[in-house]
Amino acid sequence: MRNPLPIKVFSVLVTTLALALCLFGVAQAAEIGHCDAYPDATTSDCRFGPTSPTNWSGTMTLPQFNPALGTLTAVQLTVEGYVQGDVRYENTGPNPAVISATHSVTISLQLPNNQTIYDIPTTTKTETVPEFDGVADFGGPSGRTFTITATRVVSQLLVAPAEIAPFLGTGNVTINATATGISFINGPGNLNALLQAQAASVVLAIVYYYDTPGIDIVKLTNGRDANDPNGGDVPQIAPGAPVVWTYLVRNTGLVPYTQAEVIITDDQPGVTPQLDLSSDNGDGLLSPGETWRYTATLPAQDLLQSTGGVTIVDGCDPGGTGFTRPTYRNIGTVQVRDLSATDPSHYCNPPVPGIDIKKFTNGRDADGPNDPDVPQIAPGATVTWTYRVTNTGQISYTRDSVVVTDNQPGVTPVLVDDSDGDNFLAPGEVWIYRATAPAQNLLRATAGTTVVPGCAPNSSSQTRTTYQNVGTVVVGELTDFDPSHYCNPPTPGIAIKKLTNGNDANDPNGRDVPAIQPGDTVTWTYLVTNTGNIAFTQAQIIVTDDQAGVIPVLVPTSDNGDRVLSPGETWRYQATGTAVNLSAINLTVNTVDGCAPNSTDTPQKAYVNIGTVIVTVLNSTISDSDPSHYCNVDVPTRLDEEAEPELQTPTLYLPFLRPR
Repeated sequence: MRNPLPIKVFSVLVTTLALALCLFGVAQAAEIGHCDAYPDATTSDCRFGPTSPTNWSGTMTLPQFNPALGTLTAVQLTVEGYVQGDVRYENTGPNPAVISATHSVTISLQLPNNQTIYDIPTTTKTETVPEFDGVADFGGPSGRTFTITATRVVSQLLVAPAEIAPFLGTGNVTINATATGISFINGPGNLNALLQAQAASVVLAIVYYYDTPGIDIVKLTNGRDANDPNGGDVPQIAPGAPVVWTYLVRNTGLVPYTQAEVIITDDQPGVTPQLDLSSDNGDGLLSPGETWRYTATLPAQDLLQSTGGVTIVDGCDPGGTGFTRPTYRNIGTVQVRDLSATDPSHYCNPPVPGIDIKKFTNGRDADGPNDPDVPQIAPGATVTWTYRVTNTGQISYTRDSVVVTDNQPGVTPVLVDDSDGDNFLAPGEVWIYRATAPAQNLLRATAGTTVVPGCAPNSSSQTRTTYQNVGTVVVGELTDFDPSHYCNPPTPGIAIKKLTNGNDANDPNGRDVPAIQPGDTVTWTYLVTNTGNIAFTQAQIIVTDDQAGVIPVLVPTSDNGDRVLSPGETWRYQATGTAVNLSAINLTVNTVDGCAPNSTDTPQKAYVNIGTVIVTVLNSTISDSDPSHYCNVDVPTRLDEEAEPELQTPTLYLPFLRPR
């Protein structure tokens, strides 16, 4: 077996057959050639090598045409036969003589379609030889010794389907070759001649002519090729606007296709290309060079929240800035027989601006006033507010266009970290702003400060006064804001102010001590104020009086109706009794010396009772007390500094003028 070699030396021969191919109606398309020789070729170009003495027979092997390459239209077979022979003769006659020597070989190739190709290379040499020179040595004037050769080329073109059918496949074609030789010499009777040897060889070249199928697709999105997701031709389509995909399918080969053979698909769900019948010339065939147009239409998706398993890639960055946007990609595919071609296309939504701010208080988000992360900051301690501004859109902003403010007076955010220092807030980039101030005493917040109830993360917790400020970022027409909160640490406080008949009367010698005659009604009022930042329920508050029988009772109208004593709120308790005769003996009430506001006054007995409030909160008890007094006699009022001195005497000594 020999290895068929690529055809080279027969290219000239094949080219000369182009006219014959045209005459047979075979259009020149793609071609592929092979050759083989018998006996074996000794050179890579499949030229004649060794010959074999005639007669001989053998086989030649050539590859079949693989149908996957295309449609076989013709087979060109070219046979080049070669013969050579040695000749020796001597003219032994007395006169010159005409002598001719001939070597001829008949080479026959049996094709797989049972046809036979014959090639008969023949060579003859004729010359006039002088009379015998007396020496029979096949040399000198009357003798000759030489070799003669000849070649002959025969071609045959096969075009009928039955003729070329055996050459189709993925195996080999085996061709039987035989060579039958004949040799003779013609001359006078006085002739010594010797046909010493004859040999022959053959080279078979085969050329397959075939039509190559071809197909191509170009996919457009709203008329744009948009192959590259970052290409400048990628269309920007608003969500909901129509997207029209166009698929231009071109037959780039030499084989026509029926409509049923041309299958167009798209890799994205819901996108179904349909043939535009006006793009066909009406014969239902996609002929070589013809282009058909398919289209599909759907609304553009919102690519920030795409649905349906669509393919999203990074793109829409023709300048190569690195700030890509979500980009829709779909790929059109054409399938024809064993051929296929694909082409992608892309679109993106128009760039969407976006901005976000997240505000922190001492590192805590603290969005809600009752959130568990609300920090508790003592009055005077430093509060640090951090404003985290993020570009959530697809457009960059200059530094001057980003304005961050706080709604609380005296809180001024300042940019402290602009990420990369280029003064542009790029998509996805984060800038940090910061502001600081001392924490306020929220029970006495400065004017204009916003406080709300808060710091009660549990339903059972009592609210406290909570500071609230809101950070705002403005970029163009975009605004975003975020609140944050803090409160002071829980500080319970309670105070009681006790009044007797409406007078404070803390000091038994005070000029506001009321004079109440025995038997008159005494009304004690207890003003209980929440001086801390924790609210108290009514059940937590116990108001008592140290005098037996004096029982303070809450005046309901002094509550705002919620039964909770909130920070800063005051409740009023009251108790009533009958004034006692303080000069009586064996008093059962508490008395002290009093009713003498002036140093010259004679002290008398003053009634004293003490109101106390007790609150149990945060596993501890707090309390406050306040006394109050009354007398049975009028307490003299202080003289005006401008009064005449002599006016003091009648007032001071009137009691001593009464008759005994």
